[in-house]
Amino acid sequence: MRKRGRKPRIIVVSCPFFCYFIVQVQNVSSPLHNLICGLVHISEIYFPMKNVRYIAVNDCVDTANKNNDIAALKNVMNEFYSRDNSRKIRSSIRARAKAGLYRCSYAPLGYRKAPDNHNKLIVDEETAWIIKRIFEYANAGMGSHKIASSLRKEQVPCPSWWQYTRGEKDYSQRFSDPTNKYEWSHTVIRGIIGNPVYLGHTIMCKHETVFKVGLLKKTPDADRIRVDNTHKPLVSQEMFDNANAKILSRKREDTSGNVSIFSGLIKCGTCGKAMCQRYWGRDRHRIFVCNTYAKNTQRCTDHRIFYDDLYDAVLADIQYHAQLAYEDRDKAVALAIRMNDKAEGSRAKSSEGKLKQARKRYDEVTRMFDRLYEDSLSGRISNDNFTRLVDKYQAE
Repeated sequence: MRKRGRKPRIIVVSCPFFCYFIVQVQNVSSPLHNLICGLVHISEIYFPMKNVRYIAVNDCVDTANKNNDIAALKNVMNEFYSRDNSRKIRSSIRARAKAGLYRCSYAPLGYRKAPDNHNKLIVDEETAWIIKRIFEYANAGMGSHKIASSLRKEQVPCPSWWQYTRGEKDYSQRFSDPTNKYEWSHTVIRGIIGNPVYLGHTIMCKHETVFKVGLLKKTPDADRIRVDNTHKPLVSQEMFDNANAKILSRKREDTSGNVSIFSGLIKCGTCGKAMCQRYWGRDRHRIFVCNTYAKNTQRCTDHRIFYDDLYDAVLADIQYHAQLAYEDRDKAVALAIRMNDKAEGSRAKSSEGKLKQARKRYDEVTRMFDRLYEDSLSGRISNDNFTRLVDKYQAE
């Protein structure tokens, strides 16, 4: 009998006329059977066609016999059992996330896991100053690339080095070169600046595992679980908002050290993403191309505009309105009002959508209050958790 974890036995019996294969597994829920067919198709159709004898030891299934009708039903029941277990595990994970428990394997830079509770974060005085320094640089108008360069020059250790020295991860090969200790990436900087964990909030269930496939996929923002005020913040809300606003509107220098006056203002009319500056041709003409198309030609179309043409068009429009305001002030004011009303109409539609979302969330929170009160009366949650959740929902 095959032990769990071993591969199925494949017995080959040969004779002068044909070669006969026997596949022996533990039961019909074997990974081989589920992986290949999911049901009994392969055991009843494909195996007989290829002279393969299929045996499931525990379930008494043998294709050499004709009475194997129970195999299909058992396979379906095993599938239901696996799905039910997966559903219960997901529910347990989300329940722990809603309770504000930090469930990641490692604490983010600037924090450590509490010695008496690994689901709670405490401030790490040894590294908290690095996070504050990054947000100070971002508030001063520095981009993620420039911040990373500054940290390298100041020889500030990167996050992976702290994990390595504390025995959390094995980066022995990476840090065999001592210079890698200060190798900061702009993507790490951008992730730190946009992470609400530094405001004292916990966001869980950012990814989920696809059933049976085992692949991770990102969950939409609406499906992620956020619990506020679960630990001590390292930065204020004002500093966090300013840093992210300046990072999004940053203007980076090109290879010649010039900053484009159109940086962050030009958007693609097809996909809505930003257009980036490139140099084209032997004469190195400055052009703007769709950033999405530059990264993946299948996601957008090829379109571009020369920097000089855009500059001339914008300048002509500015001169026209300036001359109009100088010659006929009332006409210029009327035109500005019409353009402003058009923009206000677009903003009103956006605000209406946000209002619907807010009302929907209000109804959800009201229902949560009702269930929370019932759970408190029945003793399913403690008084501390009841008070914390009530404060959270009232603040929201």
